[in-house]
Order: sequence, then structure tokens, then C-alpha cells
Amino acid sequence: MKKLISIFLVIFIGFAITHAQTINNPVSNPKAQVVEGNARFTVLTPELIRMEWSDDGAFQNNASIIFINRDLDVPAFKKSVNSGVLTITTSKLSLKYKLNSDKFTSKNLEINYLLGNSTMTWKPGDTDSQNLKGTSRTLDGYNGEVGWSNQKLPIEDGIVSRSGWSLINDTMPLFDGDKDWNWVMVRPAKEYQDWYFFGYGHNYSKALKDYTSLAGKIPMPPLYAFGYWWCRYWSYSDSEMKELVTNMKQNDIPIDVAIVDMDWHKTEGLNSRKGWSTYEKNIMGQREGWGDYSWNKDLFPSPEKFLDWMEKNYVKNALNLHPASGVLNTDFYYPAMAKSLNLDTTKNTVYDREFAKKVGWDTVSIGNNIPWDITNKKFATSYFDVIIRDLEKQGVDFWWLDWQSWKNTPIKNLNNTWWINYCFFTDMERNTPNRPFLFHRWGGLGNHRYQIGFSGDTYSSWSSLDFQKYFTATAANVGYGYWSHDIGGHILHKDFNPELYTRWVQYGVFSPILRTHGTKRPETDRRIWAYPYDNYVQMKKAIEFRYALLPYIYTASRNAYDTGLSICLPLYYKHSEVDMAYKSDHEYYFGDDIIASPISDSIHTSNLLAPIKIWLPEGKWFDYSTGEIITGNRSYNRSYSLSQIPIFIKSGSIIPMYPPMSNTQNLPDTLILTVVPGSKGSMRFYDDAGNDTDYMKDKFTWIKAEQTTTNNIIHIKIEKPVGNYQTHVKSYRIDMLNSLPPTKATYNGESLTWSYNATNLTTHVNIPSYNLNTVGNIIIEFKNKLEETNQLLSGIKGRIQALSEVLPKLKEALGAVDVGPMPWLVSNLSQMATRIQYNPNLAENEFRNFNNSFLNLESEIEKMELDDTNIRPLINRLKNYYIDKPNFGLIEKSPFDKPFELSLNIENNGGGAIFYTTDNSVPNELSACYSKPILISEATTVKAVNIKDKVKSEIVSKSFMFIPAKSIISDVEPFNGFEFNRLVKLMDGENGDPTIKDEKWIAFDKNCTLTIELKKPQSLNNISLGVIQGLSNVTLPSEVEVRVSGDGKKYRSAGKLNPDVNEAISKNKIYREELSINTNEKGVRFVQIAIKTAGILSLNHPRSAGKKSMVFLDEISIR
Repeated sequence: MKKLISIFLVIFIGFAITHAQTINNPVSNPKAQVVEGNARFTVLTPELIRMEWSDDGAFQNNASIIFINRDLDVPAFKKSVNSGVLTITTSKLSLKYKLNSDKFTSKNLEINYLLGNSTMTWKPGDTDSQNLKGTSRTLDGYNGEVGWSNQKLPIEDGIVSRSGWSLINDTMPLFDGDKDWNWVMVRPAKEYQDWYFFGYGHNYSKALKDYTSLAGKIPMPPLYAFGYWWCRYWSYSDSEMKELVTNMKQNDIPIDVAIVDMDWHKTEGLNSRKGWSTYEKNIMGQREGWGDYSWNKDLFPSPEKFLDWMEKNYVKNALNLHPASGVLNTDFYYPAMAKSLNLDTTKNTVYDREFAKKVGWDTVSIGNNIPWDITNKKFATSYFDVIIRDLEKQGVDFWWLDWQSWKNTPIKNLNNTWWINYCFFTDMERNTPNRPFLFHRWGGLGNHRYQIGFSGDTYSSWSSLDFQKYFTATAANVGYGYWSHDIGGHILHKDFNPELYTRWVQYGVFSPILRTHGTKRPETDRRIWAYPYDNYVQMKKAIEFRYALLPYIYTASRNAYDTGLSICLPLYYKHSEVDMAYKSDHEYYFGDDIIASPISDSIHTSNLLAPIKIWLPEGKWFDYSTGEIITGNRSYNRSYSLSQIPIFIKSGSIIPMYPPMSNTQNLPDTLILTVVPGSKGSMRFYDDAGNDTDYMKDKFTWIKAEQTTTNNIIHIKIEKPVGNYQTHVKSYRIDMLNSLPPTKATYNGESLTWSYNATNLTTHVNIPSYNLNTVGNIIIEFKNKLEETNQLLSGIKGRIQALSEVLPKLKEALGAVDVGPMPWLVSNLSQMATRIQYNPNLAENEFRNFNNSFLNLESEIEKMELDDTNIRPLINRLKNYYIDKPNFGLIEKSPFDKPFELSLNIENNGGGAIFYTTDNSVPNELSACYSKPILISEATTVKAVNIKDKVKSEIVSKSFMFIPAKSIISDVEPFNGFEFNRLVKLMDGENGDPTIKDEKWIAFDKNCTLTIELKKPQSLNNISLGVIQGLSNVTLPSEVEVRVSGDGKKYRSAGKLNPDVNEAISKNKIYREELSINTNEKGVRFVQIAIKTAGILSLNHPRSAGKKSMVFLDEISIR
């Protein structure tokens, strides 16, 4: 008998291990368990331990709603007991527990874990102030992270933390293990602790992978979910929805999903004219008209035919549900539901009044209506079999679940959102061959298994758009990687305008799901063709770009299933030891190779560009919008036009893309390998059937490619497809970004044809259909070394685009005043791409000339003498793409009293070499080349220029003053009320405001002589003095004379100035005047500045006739 039991156990354990590859097993391997008295410890990974304490010594092996698969490979660990203390040690953790000491507390339990090279200690009760957070149920009513009542959005803790540990208290409901439909059960009522300690340090990627191994993988949504979703709260009819789809096709706008909001069903009684909180309530205590399953036949006379038409036009159907009212006796499905539940409809429904009172429908009687009771398996089975199944048979592909009612179910610690998500997902999983998914809010840990997320009704504001970047990426910390936001926002806000909507659509390209939506207001129209043409064009391009990126996005979805790392991922997952990766929380990885930071700020009128601040990790990055190659490990202030989305691609990457397409049900058979400049890189492209669950059963295919760049040759190797699915790909195209036209292209030795796009600097190499079971070697040769080409072409794409956007506005301005033809240079540069298209051999010379001439556009446009108010923003738009100018490093304010070192760097680190001068001359290639900080020990003017590929940047200049004076004295007292602080005011390096509000000036109403003693004898080349010309009796001095001396006794005149006081008065305005006297004196130690006022003002003075004039002085500069 013992032998039989042993054989049975071996077979059972073998079954569990084998089965764990395809199904989840909640029972951990006994070899991973350590049981001591009332405590059980399960070592799940070297960094993860389950800790249970039970008052009766019995432990739970059922799956909880969070953790469903505890049968992981047993890690190596050691167990020992010494002096009544149990020690469990893995390669990463060391747990100590005092035996027979009751439930876990800080006095009997501790865990040591690694954080970098340090050993840290955790004890029960410790708080985690550095948790990196997870997500929140909804953004309903939030403007950014601020809610209706000015409260900050509460975000639950995540799995990862900068402190290196996190703890999950899993006293959640359990599953009963029903093989037909696993159902919730209440935990046994007893004292019980069930904790999971994660001690992963900063290895966040492994923490998420292990979490999803334990709590269930992140399932892949169907391929069509990554296309464009149309959604709007509007009373659409059958014909209007068809017209909408037809208009999209006519405008060549791709679409995959259309959702009909609640008006698909009857909404009698729905009235919110008095505001959100004044909805009429039905007998179930819910909003009247929200919960119904009867088609509105006035709008949809034949639902089946409508849904069928949508399917035939390759559009998937979804409907909105508010299920909290249960099934009312007026509903179409009520008789069938009552029959299925065996209810006597002649009697009132029996219900739990205690619970009903909590949720808001404890009236005297709910009549014979059927209340919502989703944790009741009989109700749930009838609900899905009678209502949901029938509607799905009519043509509904999935459901938008819009639960906005009571939070909790009758089951302790089980909320309605979580359980509704589970029921809908698993019902679809059990009853259809299609890949299950739903659309609803977040329910809590474990809900990552049932996606996609609906983030709720946010405000249509810049703050909401900006916050969604952080919110979406941070949700990766709990595996909830498929948030879908209302693109455009829901609740109308004063911010909303075409620009905001355009930017939101661009963000949607780089978010998990692209779904436009808005409330029932005419101002929130989401038809992109209803917006101004420029906005329409950019939104259409954005949607097309989304479809082009589908191979990359779908591959990232597969990676999320395999690794637990979501498509949108905070930077700190890959750069966990870099502080800026945590601070840069409004940018994120989008897949493995792209960092995205879509614009969430309005365009500035000064340059027609919107600003962002971006930090890029170490390495080289390619700005896809501008074609610039940027060095990482630093921050940048950059600006982008409406047509640009800031995304940065890792140098050398290969991004799989598609040519233009209309929807995901008609995929192109050509795969584009988009090669980003860089020495080497690779890609993996994932393919499967798109809408079944066979991807979990090894029914998929991978295609791998890699590229290496050596000198003037790029070698691209495409491996044979590997997998059990017949890929739809039949041919390839290579797109070389930022390239010159090649001299030769071959595939396995055979010549290939190529074309060149001079507008975006891309070489297209077409590889015709061939046997995919062969390895493809593509060799592309160029005239020049690729590194030199990259330097030449960096940023030209952005300049071409800037000129193309500015040119039409220049023509409009020119045409309005009819002043003559467009300047030759503007016209010539605007046609550069056309000339190259006709003759690609011209490309290199054309691009070099373009770079050199681009800097002259400002002066050429200014010659047109157009209204500066209109033209200046256009010039500034172009100047944004000038060669990056040098920047002066952080320095204290002038004047200085001791030598210092001045550092220079290139703005935005755009490459090139800095040349500088310190003698006031213009810097060029022959000037000193900056290589280390410059020592500044005396008054100096530094001028610097960046020269890149023989193209010069704007020259920057900065003067540095040293306080040369030992003392200053005056032979007369200043005018009453103006304190004479000598050095503080007259030589502090700061020019006074002509309005005198800053109190930096010193006033005299009589002639005076200032005597300055210098710190040492020196040459004197120039003395300047700041004065004010005012509207009253404040005037320029009538004379200024400079006298010099070596000993302070004998002075000689070094120069004299007689300002025209009357002319200054005639200008009738307040301004600051710099009076400057050039000298050529040697050995000067003392300087006198003799100042004569204008005396009594003449009777012709407009305001102060007959009054004594006054002179206001500030900032004496001695050079």
C-alpha cells in the first residue's frame, strides 16, 4: 500500500509540473515548504517567500484571487534551527523566525535582503515610503491627479520599491477549484496571516516576471485591440454609425473597433439636465435608464443586421453596460432570466435587506425585479447564458463594463469591479474560441489577468493628458499594462481645443490602446475630419503611424505575456541605479527600443513650438521627428511642432513596421525592417493568429533580424521563421533612416532595387517574395562611412520639415502686402528634396549646402520687411534647428573678486567642436578649440561658436567683470534719500532699472567728482558709466571727464564727453544711456570721473522748467 501511495504521489507531482506549463497549479511543491508549528514558509524564488501563520496549524492551498500558481521551480535554500530560531537562507534572502512565538510580529520575525552591495533588514510593521506605486481603480472626475474635491489621486502600492522590498498581505478570498467555472469562496473564519515578501532589491524586471509567474501571466489582447477604436457618448443610430464608418473609409482612416455607448439600449427616464448628482433613481437605487439590455429599436431597428454590417466592414463591435440595476421586469430578457432562475414572477423577489441597504436599493420592496447578485453562481450562470450569450450571438465581440455603483460584494474583501472583470473574462474564455478580453476599470491586485482597463471620465485638460503618461507607465508595477484612456478627455474643460485633441491622439499612438471618446456635448466631437485641416492631417498621420507600428506593438504584447513587463514601462526598470530614471516620470519606454514623451503642453506663440524636458539614458538615441542623433545620460530642453511626436529610438535598433493598411483583419504581407543609425542592433518580430488562445500553446512564430554597420556597409541578416504558426509575411522591405542614397544593394548576392525619399532621408530597399525558410543576407553599400553620414545628416529632417511648415505662411504674408518675390535662398532650399528626387547623386552636396545656407534664412527673411509680429515666430521656428550653440556653464554673477574656471558645453549635446576667443574678436576654425575649462582672472569677454561639419552655430558672448576698485569716494554728498553705498551699487555688475524702482541708482543734484582707487596699477582702455534720461528733471549730465593718475596726486585728462542734453529731453521718454569713453592709458592706479549736471532747466522744458536738474548714476565699468 505504501508503494502504491508513493507511485501515486510521483505521478501527481509529475502531472502538476507538466501541467504547470499550460495551466496554473495553486499547490506549491512540498520541497519548497518549511512547516514549524503554526507557521509555514514557502520559498517560491530566491527573492520571494510566502509566510503563513494559522491559529490551528492548518494552511491554505487553494488559489486566492491574487495568487493562482504556486508550483514554481524550487530554488536552492538552507534551513536550520538554533536556540529556538528558524533560519531559512537563499542566495538573496535570510529569514529568521522565533519558533512557537505566536503570529508574526517585529519581535519574532525578520528578513535580511540585498540592496545593491548592502544587506538590509525588514520586520513586520515596517512602512515602505519608497514604493514606486501601482495603479488606481479609475480617473473618474480627475483633472490630472486632482479630483472633484481637490483630493490627490490615491494610487495603490506596487510590487517594486526603491527600498528593495514589498509585502503583499493576501488575506483575500479564495477560489473553490471548480473545474467547470472556478468560483469565489470565503476564507475560513480564523486568525490567519498570509504574506508574500518580495526582496528583489532594484531588480524590478525579475520581480514582475516572478509576480506574474505566481499571480498569472498578462494575457495578450487580440490583435485588433491595438488598432483604432471609435467611441463617443452620443445617441447614434444604425445609419449614423454606418455613415461614420463609411466616412472613415472615404478619408482612408484605419479603424478596427466601434463602441456604442449606452444609447444602444432603452434609456427611458435618463435625465441629467440638472447635473451629475441629480439623476433620477430607479427602484433598484440606480440611475434611471442606465441599466437595460433591450435594444432601442427606434435607433437600431435590426440589431443583428447592423452588427453584421459592421463585421463585414471589418469593424469589431462592443456595447456599454451598466449592470448594477440587475434585470428589471421591463427588460426584454426578464422573462427568460426569471425562468432560468426559477423565480415566481407573481411574487416579490426575496433579497438580503442588510446588503441591499448598504448598496442603496433597500426600498419597501423591489417588486419582482431581479437584483444584481454576481457572486451568486446561479445568477451569474443565468445572466451569461440568457443575456450575454444571446447578444454575443447577434454580433457583439466584447463588452465595455461601466460599473459605477457600490464597491463591495457580499464576499468579504471582494469588490464588484474585480469580480465582474473575472466573470466576464472567464465566461468568454469558457464559451468562445476567441481570445478573451474586456473593457473595464481596475479592480485590484490580480486584475492584470483580466484586461483591458477603462480609466474613466477625466477632464479634457492639458493636466489630464500630462498625468496619463505617468499613470499608464506606473501601472506596469502591478502588471496592469493595458490602460485605455478617453483620448481627448471626457468632461469638457476650458483647455479643450483642436491642438489639445491633436496632442492627445498623438499620445494615443504611444499608449497601450488608441480609443477616442468624449461626453455628450457638441464641443467634444471626436471625428478628426471635423477639426481644422492642419489638425486633421496630423491626427490622421498619427493614427496611420499607430498602424505602421503594429508589428512592434504586438511583439511588445507578447513580451509582456512572457516577461511580465508591460508595453509602457517606467525608465527605472532598465536604469534602476540612475536617479534621473525615477525623476523623469513623464517619459517611458514604449517597448524595448523606444522612449516616448508625447507633448502635453501648448504651443508657444513665440516660435510655434511646444517645449518638453527630456532625460535620455546613456548611449546614443535617434530623435525620430527631427533625425538628430543625441548622446544620452543627460537632460535636454527641446521643442516640437504640431506635426512632431518626441520619440527617441535606441541607436542601431531595427523596428518592425507595416506599410499603410486599413485594419488589422487585412494585414499587409510585407514586413518593413526600419533600421535606425548605429553600429549594431537586432529585432524579434512576433506573429500568431491574432484572436485565439493558441498563442498559449506554442502556436506562434518568431522572425529575428540583426544589423551590423562597418565603415560604409550595412549588413542585415534575417533568420528563418521559428515556430509552429505559418506567418502571413511573404516579403520584406528595408528602410534605412538618415541615410544617403546607396551605391549598391544585394540579397544573398543578387542585386536589389532601391528608392530614396529625400524629405525624410530614407533609403527603401525592396526584397521580393522568396522562400522564408532561407536565411537572408542583405548587403547595402554607401559611398561614405556611415558614421560620417550620420554626423552630416543629423537634424536635417527637422530642418526640412520646419522650412516646409514655415514656407506657406511666408507666402501668405508676402501675398498680403505684394512686396515682391520670395527671397532666392528660401525658394532654393525649399526645393532641395525635389532636386534630389530627380537626381539622387546630388544628395550629399545638396545636404551640405542646405546645412550651410540654413543659418542665413533669418537674414534673408528679414530683408522681406514684413510685419515682424507675424514673421518673428516663423524665424524662431527655423532657428530651433540651427546648429546647437555653445552654453556657458554654471557661474556666479559678475563682478568677481577672484579667478575662476569657465566651462563650455554644446546646447542639447548636439555634437561639433567649440571654438572661442577672449580678445573680443569673432571666433572661427582658427581660434582656440575648447578642451578644458578656461581660467578667467581679469575682466574678459568670451565669445564662442560651435562648428559641426563646417557649419557654424550662432555665436554666443558673455562678459565677465572683476571688481577693480579698492575704494570710491565722492567730493559731495548724494541727493537726499539716495544712500551712497559705493561698491555695492556703482560696481556690482548689475545695471539699474530706468524706472528707479530697484534702488540701484545714486543721484546728484550738483556737480560732483568720483575718485576711484584701483587695487593695482593697470592699463585703462575704456570707462563706461550708466545714466538715466527721464521725463521730469532727471537728465543726462552736460559733461563727463575722466582723469587718471599713478599716485593719486597728479591727474591728467584721459577723455571728455559732452552729451546733448536738449536732444535727449526732446525724445520725451525714460531710458538708460551708457556713456563710454575710450582711453589708452598705462600705469593707472587712480581714476577721477568729473560729472557736471545740466544746471537749471530752461523754460522750454516740457515738465520741469526752472527746476534744478539731477543726474542718476549706476554701474561704472573699468576695462
